[in-house]
Amino acid sequence: MARTHALVLIVDDDVAQAEQVAAVLEAVGFRTVRAADAVEGLVAVEERQPDLVVLDWQLPFIDGRIFIRALRAGLERPPPVVVLAPPEVAAEAVLQAGGAARVTTPPEPGDLLQAVRAALGGGSES
Repeated sequence: MARTHALVLIVDDDVAQAEQVAAVLEAVGFRTVRAADAVEGLVAVEERQPDLVVLDWQLPFIDGRIFIRALRAGLERPPPVVVLAPPEVAAEAVLQAGGAARVTTPPEPGDLLQAVRAALGGGSES
């Protein structure tokens, strides 16, 4: 089992999906914090300075593309963003928007962990 102290911010308005993502990440040692929408997520990035963001692409009012743009505009060194998106959202669209990876929803635990570890540069184990 991986041991890590990396902090992952989960930005998702779907409570059940956010809880599933948190459970998967916490089971292998990641610390998590959650935000229910994009505004709360941007505030949490500023306050908590997470190592990585797991972002629901389809947030109300501000979608994933706008969130990533705001994150990049507001920080000198923004954390990588793993995007949770439905199958109809192409991985290329996520990458062009500045996301590190796309995980199809509902997220499979193995796919989620692989994307998170890759986005952290493979350095999630310590």
